[in-house]
Amino acid sequence: GLAFLGSYNHPPNRDAVDAFLEQVWPELRQRFPELELHLYGSGLRADLADRWRAQEGVRVHGWVADPARVYDCHRIFIAPLRSGAGLKGKVVAAAAHGIPQVLSPLAAEATGLRAGSEVHVARSPDQWVAAIGELIDDDDAWQAMSQAAFVYARQHWSVDQGLGLMAEVFERLGLP
Repeated sequence: GLAFLGSYNHPPNRDAVDAFLEQVWPELRQRFPELELHLYGSGLRADLADRWRAQEGVRVHGWVADPARVYDCHRIFIAPLRSGAGLKGKVVAAAAHGIPQVLSPLAAEATGLRAGSEVHVARSPDQWVAAIGELIDDDDAWQAMSQAAFVYARQHWSVDQGLGLMAEVFERLGLP
């Protein structure tokens, strides 16, 4: 199924899930009746969890001790963010785990991930349904995106990459 991970104390995450469930989820469930959406994260109010859980196929898990479980146990990671700024840790972590993603343009910002290669970027409900549908129906496309995301993450966000960047900064500052 699909997975989303975020702190629900952060209004953009609540808004993202609400909008996705309203604008995209009904069409996805019509096309893929067995599809499930798994929601993970802390700070979820009981009334909101109950409202989301009432929708067919939505599973609310709440806080998860090991986020790797989220990325390793689902077919597609989604980030339908409509507000917020900066590099999204959930997107970077999903890429590093090689889970194909469908992202809003805002979720993809600052990552350098390329639409159609490492991720799908969806701007409309129809694009969300088409991108998710491709990753459900086409194992070759899923494998290619998984591999591309994993390779990109290693090249740009690995520990070795980070240490190399820090060494460059120290060298420029004349520090050992």
